[in-house]
Amino acid sequence: MGQWAEFSIRVPGVGEVGGFRFAIIGSEARDRTDLYWFENYLAQGHDERVTQVLVPGFPYDNSEIAAGRTRTGAGEPSDMPHEMLARLQEGGAGNASTPIREVCAAGEDTGWWSVTVPAGAFDALRVRGAPGEMWLSEEVPFGVVKLAAPDGAEVVLTSHGSDATSWMSLAADGAHQVHTH
Repeated sequence: MGQWAEFSIRVPGVGEVGGFRFAIIGSEARDRTDLYWFENYLAQGHDERVTQVLVPGFPYDNSEIAAGRTRTGAGEPSDMPHEMLARLQEGGAGNASTPIREVCAAGEDTGWWSVTVPAGAFDALRVRGAPGEMWLSEEVPFGVVKLAAPDGAEVVLTSHGSDATSWMSLAADGAHQVHTH
């Protein structure tokens, strides 16, 4: 609990286009099962979105989402309406862990590599497959150090820690922006 990781999104020919943060910000038991509040903060330009889902772990499948909350921009946080939650559970849009699951499921283990990102240097397992390749390490929350897409776009780890708090109720004033280096 309390683990967080921040990432930068880089696009060839454009540069950095935004960032996101994964965090485990709470837990609760339902039907004798421990569930965790997973929070995803996404910032692109001046747009931001915070989403929280109650899931059994990470990565997760949409069918495992027990509850959700969301906030867009400076708006008020709100629970996900039942209809939205049902669409997600039925396999609607992917989720924050979808690329991780896809690469790991279809990927080929190419061994351990040394990879350097803004958050530091890591010995990471390199997995190659659709939709790209990923470097994974047990040293960081959520395991992801770097994700490279076939078109040259990259997601790189910029910082991580174990003292996460929720950004759901923070004002959209830029004071809590993802650190992209």
